[in-house]
Amino acid sequence: MQLHAHTGQKLDVIKKYALSALNLLQELASRATSSGSYTPTTSKATAKNSMQKTQSKSSRINRQSKRTKPDQTISVEKTTLERIPLPEFTDDFWHLMEHMWLFYGAIGQIEWKLWLLNSCCRLLSVQYTKIQEEVYAKTLLELAHQCNRIGKFGVASVHYSQCLAVINGDAVSNSTRIMFLLRFARHLATIRNVDKSKELYSEAQELYSKNHEEREDLSQKPEEKLRTKCMDWRVASEACLAYAYIQMQYRNLPSVRRAYMQSLRLQKAALEFLRRFTKVEELRPVERNPFDMEDLGSTLPVLDPQLDNAHAFSSGPKFEGWHWYFANGLLEATMSVATYHFLKGNHQDASFFAQEARKCSEGINSFQSDARAIFLEIQIALHLGKVDAAFESLSNMENTIADLKPSVAHSQWNWLLSACYQRRGEHSRAEMHLKEAEVSLQLLDQLLDPTIILDSSTSTLETDIAYADILASVVAAHGSLGVAQFKS
Repeated sequence: MQLHAHTGQKLDVIKKYALSALNLLQELASRATSSGSYTPTTSKATAKNSMQKTQSKSSRINRQSKRTKPDQTISVEKTTLERIPLPEFTDDFWHLMEHMWLFYGAIGQIEWKLWLLNSCCRLLSVQYTKIQEEVYAKTLLELAHQCNRIGKFGVASVHYSQCLAVINGDAVSNSTRIMFLLRFARHLATIRNVDKSKELYSEAQELYSKNHEEREDLSQKPEEKLRTKCMDWRVASEACLAYAYIQMQYRNLPSVRRAYMQSLRLQKAALEFLRRFTKVEELRPVERNPFDMEDLGSTLPVLDPQLDNAHAFSSGPKFEGWHWYFANGLLEATMSVATYHFLKGNHQDASFFAQEARKCSEGINSFQSDARAIFLEIQIALHLGKVDAAFESLSNMENTIADLKPSVAHSQWNWLLSACYQRRGEHSRAEMHLKEAEVSLQLLDQLLDPTIILDSSTSTLETDIAYADILASVVAAHGSLGVAQFKS
Protein backbone atom coordinates (compact mmCIF):
# COMPACT_ATOMS: atom_id res chain seq x y z
CA MET A 1 0.00 0.00 0.00
CA GLN A 2 2.87 2.36 0.75
CA LEU A 3 4.49 1.74 -2.63
CA HIS A 4 1.15 2.24 -4.36
CA ALA A 5 0.59 5.53 -2.48
CA HIS A 6 4.10 6.65 -3.39
CA THR A 7 3.36 6.42 -7.10
CA GLY A 8 0.53 8.90 -6.50
CA GLN A 9 2.73 11.13 -4.28
CA LYS A 10 0.31 10.68 -1.37
CA LEU A 11 2.72 11.33 1.51
CA ASP A 12 0.03 11.32 4.22
CA VAL A 13 -1.15 7.87 3.08
CA ILE A 14 2.42 6.55 3.06
CA LYS A 15 2.89 7.81 6.63
CA LYS A 16 -0.35 6.20 7.78
CA TYR A 17 0.51 2.74 6.47
CA ALA A 18 4.18 3.03 7.43
CA LEU A 19 3.40 3.75 11.09
CA SER A 20 0.82 0.96 11.20
CA ALA A 21 3.26 -1.57 9.77
CA LEU A 22 6.14 -0.41 11.96
CA ASN A 23 4.01 -0.58 15.12
CA LEU A 24 3.01 -4.16 14.27
CA LEU A 25 6.59 -5.22 13.59
CA GLN A 26 7.83 -3.49 16.74
CA GLU A 27 5.25 -5.37 18.79
CA LEU A 28 6.23 -8.70 17.24
CA ALA A 29 9.90 -8.00 17.85
CA SER A 30 9.25 -7.06 21.48
CA ARG A 31 7.26 -10.24 22.03
CA ALA A 32 10.03 -12.27 20.44
CA THR A 33 12.59 -10.86 22.86
CA SER A 34 10.32 -10.57 25.93
CA SER A 35 11.74 -13.72 27.53
CA GLY A 36 15.31 -12.83 26.61
CA SER A 37 17.86 -10.68 28.34
CA TYR A 38 16.81 -7.42 26.75
CA THR A 39 13.69 -5.43 25.97
CA PRO A 40 13.68 -1.67 25.18
CA THR A 41 12.75 0.40 28.21
CA THR A 42 12.81 4.00 29.30
CA SER A 43 13.68 3.44 32.95
CA LYS A 44 17.05 4.32 34.46
CA ALA A 45 16.98 1.24 36.71
CA THR A 46 16.84 -1.16 33.80
CA ALA A 47 19.71 0.62 32.07
CA LYS A 48 21.76 0.43 35.27
CA ASN A 49 21.15 -3.31 35.66
CA SER A 50 22.09 -3.95 32.05
CA MET A 51 25.27 -1.94 32.49
CA GLN A 52 26.31 -4.02 35.51
CA LYS A 53 25.83 -7.25 33.54
CA THR A 54 28.07 -6.08 30.74
CA GLN A 55 30.65 -4.16 32.79
CA SER A 56 32.92 -7.18 33.07
CA LYS A 57 33.14 -7.62 29.29
CA SER A 58 36.16 -6.06 27.62
CA SER A 59 35.33 -3.15 25.32
CA ARG A 60 37.00 -0.01 24.06
CA ILE A 61 33.66 1.81 24.03
CA ASN A 62 32.36 3.79 27.02
CA ARG A 63 29.23 2.04 28.23
CA GLN A 64 27.99 4.58 30.79
CA SER A 65 24.78 6.33 29.85
CA LYS A 66 24.23 9.92 30.98
CA ARG A 67 20.74 10.45 29.69
CA THR A 68 17.35 8.78 29.74
CA LYS A 69 15.62 7.83 26.55
CA PRO A 70 12.28 9.65 26.07
CA ASP A 71 8.96 7.92 25.58
CA GLN A 72 8.39 7.02 21.94
CA THR A 73 5.35 6.48 19.76
CA ILE A 74 6.69 3.05 18.85
CA SER A 75 7.67 1.58 22.20
CA VAL A 76 6.56 -1.52 24.09
CA GLU A 77 7.30 -2.22 27.76
CA LYS A 78 8.43 -5.70 28.74
CA THR A 79 5.88 -5.99 31.56
CA THR A 80 2.96 -5.64 29.16
CA LEU A 81 3.99 -8.49 26.87
CA GLU A 82 3.43 -12.20 27.00
CA ARG A 83 5.48 -14.87 25.28
CA ILE A 84 3.40 -16.09 22.33
CA PRO A 85 4.33 -18.25 19.36
CA LEU A 86 5.58 -16.20 16.44
CA PRO A 87 4.75 -16.93 12.82
CA GLU A 88 7.52 -18.36 10.69
CA PHE A 89 8.50 -15.69 8.23
CA THR A 90 9.30 -16.88 4.72
CA ASP A 91 12.04 -15.68 2.41
CA ASP A 92 9.44 -13.62 0.52
CA PHE A 93 8.69 -11.71 3.72
CA TRP A 94 12.35 -10.82 4.28
CA HIS A 95 12.76 -9.81 0.63
CA LEU A 96 9.82 -7.45 1.12
CA MET A 97 11.40 -6.02 4.29
CA GLU A 98 14.63 -5.36 2.40
CA HIS A 99 12.65 -3.71 -0.36
CA MET A 100 10.93 -1.47 2.19
CA TRP A 101 14.05 -0.32 4.01
CA LEU A 102 15.62 0.55 0.67
CA PHE A 103 12.42 2.46 -0.15
CA TYR A 104 12.51 4.37 3.16
CA GLY A 105 16.15 5.26 2.62
CA ALA A 106 15.49 6.50 -0.91
CA ILE A 107 12.64 8.82 0.14
CA GLY A 108 14.68 10.16 3.08
CA GLN A 109 12.66 8.59 5.91
CA ILE A 110 15.68 7.53 7.97
CA GLU A 111 13.68 7.24 11.18
CA TRP A 112 11.31 4.70 9.61
CA LYS A 113 14.21 2.82 8.08
CA LEU A 114 15.95 2.48 11.45
CA TRP A 115 12.75 1.31 13.15
CA LEU A 116 12.26 -1.32 10.46
CA LEU A 117 15.87 -2.52 10.63
CA ASN A 118 15.71 -2.67 14.42
CA SER A 119 12.56 -4.81 14.40
CA CYS A 120 13.90 -7.13 11.69
CA CYS A 121 17.21 -7.63 13.51
CA ARG A 122 15.48 -8.49 16.76
CA LEU A 123 13.10 -10.94 15.05
CA LEU A 124 15.95 -12.63 13.22
CA SER A 125 18.13 -12.82 16.33
CA VAL A 126 15.70 -15.22 18.04
CA GLN A 127 14.43 -17.34 15.15
CA TYR A 128 16.70 -17.17 12.14
CA THR A 129 17.69 -20.47 10.57
CA LYS A 130 20.83 -21.42 8.70
CA ILE A 131 19.09 -20.46 5.50
CA GLN A 132 18.20 -17.03 6.88
CA GLU A 133 21.74 -16.37 8.09
CA GLU A 134 22.33 -14.38 4.90
CA VAL A 135 19.29 -12.21 5.62
CA TYR A 136 20.39 -11.60 9.22
CA ALA A 137 23.88 -10.59 8.10
CA LYS A 138 22.52 -8.15 5.49
CA THR A 139 20.06 -6.63 7.98
CA LEU A 140 22.70 -6.13 10.68
CA LEU A 141 25.07 -4.67 8.10
CA GLU A 142 22.45 -2.18 6.91
CA LEU A 143 21.69 -1.13 10.50
CA ALA A 144 25.39 -0.62 11.26
CA HIS A 145 25.86 1.33 8.02
CA GLN A 146 22.89 3.57 8.74
CA CYS A 147 24.16 4.27 12.29
CA ASN A 148 27.46 5.33 10.75
CA ARG A 149 25.62 7.55 8.23
CA ILE A 150 23.77 9.50 10.94
CA GLY A 151 26.89 9.91 13.09
CA LYS A 152 26.25 7.25 15.75
CA PHE A 153 29.78 5.90 15.41
CA GLY A 154 30.02 4.08 18.76
CA VAL A 155 26.83 2.10 18.21
CA ALA A 156 27.85 1.45 14.60
CA SER A 157 31.09 -0.14 15.83
CA VAL A 158 29.15 -2.48 18.11
CA HIS A 159 26.75 -3.50 15.33
CA TYR A 160 29.63 -4.11 12.92
CA SER A 161 31.16 -6.42 15.52
CA GLN A 162 27.86 -8.27 15.87
CA CYS A 163 27.60 -8.50 12.10
CA LEU A 164 31.10 -9.94 11.89
CA ALA A 165 30.04 -12.90 14.06
CA VAL A 166 27.22 -13.68 11.61
CA ILE A 167 29.34 -13.00 8.52
CA ASN A 168 31.74 -15.75 9.57
CA GLY A 169 28.96 -18.33 9.12
CA ASP A 170 29.10 -20.78 6.25
CA ALA A 171 25.70 -19.75 4.84
CA VAL A 172 26.70 -16.13 4.10
CA SER A 173 27.56 -15.37 0.48
CA ASN A 174 30.85 -13.85 -0.64
CA SER A 175 29.03 -10.84 -2.08
CA THR A 176 27.66 -10.01 1.38
CA ARG A 177 31.13 -10.48 2.87
CA ILE A 178 32.57 -8.07 0.30
CA MET A 179 29.90 -5.49 1.14
CA PHE A 180 30.66 -5.90 4.83
CA LEU A 181 34.39 -5.35 4.28
CA LEU A 182 33.82 -2.25 2.15
CA ARG A 183 31.30 -0.65 4.48
CA PHE A 184 33.33 -1.49 7.56
CA ALA A 185 36.37 0.04 5.84
CA ARG A 186 34.33 3.17 5.18
CA HIS A 187 33.28 3.30 8.83
CA LEU A 188 36.85 2.88 10.07
CA ALA A 189 38.04 5.63 7.73
CA THR A 190 35.32 7.89 9.13
CA ILE A 191 36.57 7.37 12.69
CA ARG A 192 40.17 7.81 11.42
CA ASN A 193 41.40 4.26 11.79
CA VAL A 194 42.93 4.51 8.33
CA ASP A 195 45.41 1.64 8.55
CA LYS A 196 42.73 -0.91 9.45
CA SER A 197 40.43 0.61 6.84
CA LYS A 198 43.02 0.11 4.10
CA GLU A 199 43.56 -3.47 5.28
CA LEU A 200 39.86 -4.29 4.96
CA TYR A 201 39.68 -2.56 1.59
CA SER A 202 42.52 -4.74 0.30
CA GLU A 203 40.86 -7.84 1.74
CA ALA A 204 37.65 -6.95 -0.10
CA GLN A 205 39.62 -6.54 -3.30
CA GLU A 206 41.18 -9.98 -2.95
CA LEU A 207 37.85 -11.61 -2.13
CA TYR A 208 36.17 -9.94 -5.12
CA SER A 209 38.87 -11.19 -7.49
CA LYS A 210 38.55 -14.73 -6.13
CA ASN A 211 34.76 -14.64 -6.26
CA HIS A 212 34.77 -13.30 -9.81
CA GLU A 213 37.02 -16.12 -11.04
CA GLU A 214 34.82 -18.77 -9.42
CA ARG A 215 31.67 -17.24 -10.89
CA GLU A 216 32.99 -17.39 -14.45
CA ASP A 217 32.97 -21.18 -14.26
CA LEU A 218 29.27 -21.32 -13.35
CA SER A 219 26.31 -21.16 -15.72
CA GLN A 220 23.52 -18.86 -14.57
CA LYS A 221 19.88 -18.34 -15.49
CA PRO A 222 18.94 -14.94 -16.99
CA GLU A 223 17.42 -13.78 -13.70
CA GLU A 224 20.54 -14.81 -11.80
CA LYS A 225 22.71 -12.99 -14.33
CA LEU A 226 20.70 -9.83 -13.79
CA ARG A 227 20.94 -10.15 -10.02
CA THR A 228 24.69 -10.77 -10.28
CA LYS A 229 25.15 -7.75 -12.52
CA CYS A 230 23.24 -5.55 -10.05
CA MET A 231 25.52 -6.77 -7.26
CA ASP A 232 28.56 -5.94 -9.38
CA TRP A 233 27.33 -2.38 -9.83
CA ARG A 234 26.71 -2.16 -6.10
CA VAL A 235 30.15 -3.46 -5.15
CA ALA A 236 31.79 -1.09 -7.62
CA SER A 237 29.98 1.96 -6.23
CA GLU A 238 30.69 0.96 -2.61
CA ALA A 239 34.36 0.47 -3.50
CA CYS A 240 34.48 4.00 -4.90
CA LEU A 241 32.95 5.45 -1.73
CA ALA A 242 35.27 3.49 0.57
CA TYR A 243 38.24 4.66 -1.51
CA ALA A 244 37.01 8.27 -1.29
CA TYR A 245 36.73 8.14 2.49
CA ILE A 246 40.23 6.71 2.82
CA GLN A 247 41.71 9.37 0.54
CA MET A 248 39.81 12.03 2.44
CA GLN A 249 41.86 11.24 5.55
CA TYR A 250 45.00 11.95 3.54
CA ARG A 251 43.50 15.24 2.25
CA ASN A 252 43.93 13.92 -1.29
CA LEU A 253 41.04 15.96 -2.67
CA PRO A 254 41.58 15.26 -6.39
CA SER A 255 41.36 11.50 -5.70
CA VAL A 256 38.25 12.07 -3.57
CA ARG A 257 36.57 13.94 -6.41
CA ARG A 258 37.50 11.27 -8.95
CA ALA A 259 36.09 8.53 -6.73
CA TYR A 260 32.84 10.43 -6.19
CA MET A 261 32.51 11.03 -9.93
CA GLN A 262 33.16 7.35 -10.60
CA SER A 263 30.45 6.41 -8.11
CA LEU A 264 28.04 8.85 -9.76
CA ARG A 265 28.65 7.37 -13.21
CA LEU A 266 28.26 3.84 -11.90
CA GLN A 267 24.94 4.60 -10.19
CA LYS A 268 23.51 6.25 -13.30
CA ALA A 269 24.75 3.42 -15.51
CA ALA A 270 23.13 0.90 -13.15
CA LEU A 271 19.78 2.69 -13.34
CA GLU A 272 20.00 2.77 -17.12
CA PHE A 273 20.85 -0.95 -17.08
CA LEU A 274 17.79 -1.71 -14.94
CA ARG A 275 15.61 0.44 -17.17
CA ARG A 276 16.51 -1.76 -20.13
CA PHE A 277 17.01 -5.05 -18.31
CA THR A 278 14.65 -6.86 -20.67
CA LYS A 279 17.46 -6.48 -23.23
CA VAL A 280 20.19 -7.92 -21.03
CA GLU A 281 21.80 -9.85 -23.86
CA GLU A 282 22.29 -6.67 -25.91
CA LEU A 283 24.12 -4.93 -23.08
CA ARG A 284 27.63 -6.28 -22.77
CA PRO A 285 29.75 -3.82 -20.75
CA VAL A 286 33.44 -4.64 -20.48
CA GLU A 287 34.34 -6.49 -17.32
CA ARG A 288 36.30 -4.31 -14.94
CA ASN A 289 37.92 -4.27 -11.54
CA PRO A 290 35.80 -1.99 -9.31
CA PHE A 291 38.83 -1.22 -7.16
CA ASP A 292 40.76 0.33 -10.06
CA MET A 293 40.53 4.12 -9.76
CA GLU A 294 42.71 4.88 -12.80
CA ASP A 295 40.35 4.40 -15.75
CA LEU A 296 37.11 6.23 -14.99
CA GLY A 297 35.22 6.04 -18.25
CA SER A 298 36.40 3.54 -20.79
CA THR A 299 35.02 0.52 -18.94
CA LEU A 300 31.46 1.86 -18.65
CA PRO A 301 28.75 1.45 -21.30
CA VAL A 302 27.98 4.57 -23.32
CA LEU A 303 24.83 6.21 -21.96
CA ASP A 304 22.13 8.04 -23.84
CA PRO A 305 23.07 11.76 -23.56
CA GLN A 306 19.37 12.62 -23.32
CA LEU A 307 18.96 10.44 -20.23
CA ASP A 308 18.74 12.62 -17.12
CA ASN A 309 18.62 11.56 -13.47
CA ALA A 310 14.84 11.72 -13.15
CA HIS A 311 14.25 9.68 -16.33
CA ALA A 312 16.88 7.13 -15.34
CA PHE A 313 14.93 6.32 -12.20
CA SER A 314 11.28 6.82 -13.02
CA SER A 315 11.07 4.94 -16.32
CA GLY A 316 11.33 1.23 -16.94
CA PRO A 317 10.44 -1.81 -14.81
CA LYS A 318 11.59 -2.47 -11.24
CA PHE A 319 13.58 -5.44 -10.03
CA GLU A 320 13.82 -6.63 -6.40
CA GLY A 321 14.23 -3.12 -4.98
CA TRP A 322 17.55 -2.49 -6.73
CA HIS A 323 16.12 0.67 -8.27
CA TRP A 324 15.66 2.14 -4.79
CA TYR A 325 19.25 1.36 -3.87
CA PHE A 326 20.73 2.85 -7.03
CA ALA A 327 18.41 5.87 -7.02
CA ASN A 328 19.45 6.67 -3.47
CA GLY A 329 23.09 6.00 -4.38
CA LEU A 330 22.83 8.32 -7.37
CA LEU A 331 21.39 11.06 -5.18
CA GLU A 332 24.10 10.60 -2.54
CA ALA A 333 26.91 10.60 -5.12
CA THR A 334 25.54 13.68 -6.88
CA MET A 335 25.18 15.55 -3.59
CA SER A 336 28.72 14.55 -2.60
CA VAL A 337 30.12 15.95 -5.85
CA ALA A 338 28.05 19.13 -5.49
CA THR A 339 29.20 19.61 -1.89
CA TYR A 340 32.82 19.02 -2.92
CA HIS A 341 32.63 21.80 -5.53
CA PHE A 342 30.85 24.09 -3.06
CA LEU A 343 33.56 23.66 -0.43
CA LYS A 344 36.20 24.28 -3.10
CA GLY A 345 34.48 27.55 -4.01
CA ASN A 346 33.43 26.39 -7.49
CA HIS A 347 29.86 27.65 -7.25
CA GLN A 348 28.96 27.10 -10.90
CA ASP A 349 29.75 23.37 -10.84
CA ALA A 350 28.20 23.04 -7.38
CA SER A 351 24.96 24.59 -8.67
CA PHE A 352 24.95 22.27 -11.69
CA PHE A 353 25.26 19.10 -9.61
CA ALA A 354 22.73 20.39 -7.07
CA GLN A 355 20.23 20.76 -9.93
CA GLU A 356 21.07 17.22 -11.07
CA ALA A 357 20.38 16.01 -7.51
CA ARG A 358 17.00 17.73 -7.63
CA LYS A 359 16.15 15.89 -10.83
CA CYS A 360 16.95 12.61 -9.11
CA SER A 361 14.87 13.47 -6.03
CA GLU A 362 11.95 14.43 -8.28
CA GLY A 363 12.19 10.98 -9.85
CA ILE A 364 12.04 9.44 -6.37
CA ASN A 365 9.05 11.65 -5.38
CA SER A 366 10.75 12.59 -2.11
CA PHE A 367 10.51 16.04 -0.55
CA GLN A 368 13.13 15.13 2.07
CA SER A 369 15.65 14.31 -0.65
CA ASP A 370 14.65 17.32 -2.74
CA ALA A 371 15.10 19.60 0.28
CA ARG A 372 18.77 18.64 0.61
CA ALA A 373 19.51 19.82 -2.92
CA ILE A 374 17.46 22.99 -2.45
CA PHE A 375 19.35 23.80 0.75
CA LEU A 376 22.66 23.49 -1.07
CA GLU A 377 21.42 25.86 -3.77
CA ILE A 378 20.37 28.29 -1.03
CA GLN A 379 23.83 28.10 0.57
CA ILE A 380 25.36 28.91 -2.81
CA ALA A 381 23.00 31.89 -3.18
CA LEU A 382 23.97 33.18 0.28
CA HIS A 383 27.68 32.89 -0.53
CA LEU A 384 27.05 34.91 -3.71
CA GLY A 385 25.19 37.57 -1.72
CA LYS A 386 21.74 36.73 -3.16
CA VAL A 387 19.94 37.02 0.17
CA ASP A 388 16.51 37.91 -1.26
CA ALA A 389 16.51 34.90 -3.61
CA ALA A 390 17.55 32.58 -0.74
CA PHE A 391 14.86 34.02 1.53
CA GLU A 392 12.18 33.54 -1.13
CA SER A 393 13.17 29.90 -1.65
CA LEU A 394 13.00 29.23 2.09
CA SER A 395 9.63 30.98 2.41
CA ASN A 396 8.17 28.74 -0.30
CA MET A 397 9.08 25.67 1.78
CA GLU A 398 7.63 26.92 5.08
CA ASN A 399 4.31 25.06 5.05
CA THR A 400 5.85 21.71 4.17
CA ILE A 401 8.77 22.05 6.58
CA ALA A 402 6.48 22.78 9.53
CA ASP A 403 5.09 19.22 9.33
CA LEU A 404 8.57 17.62 9.41
CA LYS A 405 9.65 18.59 12.95
CA PRO A 406 11.87 17.06 14.19
CA SER A 407 14.00 16.27 11.17
CA VAL A 408 17.26 17.21 9.50
CA ALA A 409 15.33 19.19 6.88
CA HIS A 410 13.51 21.18 9.58
CA SER A 411 16.78 21.99 11.35
CA GLN A 412 18.60 23.01 8.17
CA TRP A 413 15.68 25.17 7.07
CA ASN A 414 15.77 27.12 10.35
CA TRP A 415 19.56 27.41 10.20
CA LEU A 416 19.52 28.87 6.69
CA LEU A 417 16.59 31.17 7.49
CA SER A 418 18.57 32.44 10.46
CA ALA A 419 21.48 33.20 8.13
CA CYS A 420 19.16 35.23 5.90
CA TYR A 421 17.83 37.23 8.85
CA GLN A 422 21.36 37.82 10.13
CA ARG A 423 22.42 39.26 6.78
CA ARG A 424 19.35 41.50 6.88
CA GLY A 425 20.33 42.74 10.33
CA GLU A 426 17.31 41.16 12.07
CA HIS A 427 19.30 39.55 14.84
CA SER A 428 16.39 38.65 17.15
CA ARG A 429 14.67 36.60 14.44
CA ALA A 430 17.98 35.03 13.49
CA GLU A 431 18.54 33.91 17.08
CA MET A 432 15.00 32.51 17.35
CA HIS A 433 15.46 30.29 14.29
CA LEU A 434 18.90 29.12 15.46
CA LYS A 435 17.38 27.96 18.73
CA GLU A 436 14.63 26.20 16.79
CA ALA A 437 17.24 24.44 14.64
CA GLU A 438 19.13 23.25 17.71
CA VAL A 439 16.00 22.00 19.48
CA SER A 440 14.89 20.11 16.36
CA LEU A 441 18.24 18.29 16.17
CA GLN A 442 18.15 17.41 19.87
CA LEU A 443 14.62 16.00 19.58
CA LEU A 444 15.63 14.00 16.51
CA ASP A 445 18.65 12.60 18.35
CA GLN A 446 16.47 11.47 21.26
CA LEU A 447 13.95 9.97 18.86
CA LEU A 448 16.56 7.98 16.95
CA ASP A 449 18.35 6.54 20.00
CA PRO A 450 15.80 3.75 20.75
CA THR A 451 15.77 2.67 17.10
CA ILE A 452 19.47 1.75 17.06
CA ILE A 453 19.46 -0.32 20.28
CA LEU A 454 19.29 -4.09 19.86
CA ASP A 455 20.54 -5.63 23.11
CA SER A 456 22.45 -4.95 26.32
CA SER A 457 25.69 -4.24 24.43
CA THR A 458 24.15 -1.00 23.15
CA SER A 459 21.39 -0.26 25.68
CA THR A 460 23.90 1.25 28.14
CA LEU A 461 26.18 2.82 25.56
CA GLU A 462 26.65 6.58 25.54
CA THR A 463 25.89 7.32 21.91
CA ASP A 464 27.25 10.09 19.75
CA ILE A 465 24.96 12.94 18.77
CA ALA A 466 23.14 12.31 15.51
CA TYR A 467 24.09 14.65 12.67
CA ALA A 468 26.80 16.30 14.73
CA ASP A 469 28.14 18.10 11.64
CA ILE A 470 24.88 20.00 11.21
CA LEU A 471 24.74 20.76 14.94
CA ALA A 472 28.30 22.11 14.72
CA SER A 473 27.19 24.47 11.94
CA VAL A 474 24.31 25.68 14.10
CA VAL A 475 26.62 26.26 17.08
CA ALA A 476 29.09 28.11 14.86
CA ALA A 477 26.23 30.28 13.60
CA HIS A 478 25.38 31.12 17.24
CA GLY A 479 28.93 32.38 17.69
CA SER A 480 28.84 34.42 14.49
CA LEU A 481 25.50 35.93 15.48
CA GLY A 482 26.85 36.86 18.91
CA VAL A 483 29.77 38.72 17.31
CA ALA A 484 27.39 40.53 14.95
CA GLN A 485 25.12 41.56 17.84
CA PHE A 486 28.12 42.80 19.81
CA LYS A 487 29.35 44.94 16.90
CA SER A 488 25.90 46.42 16.37
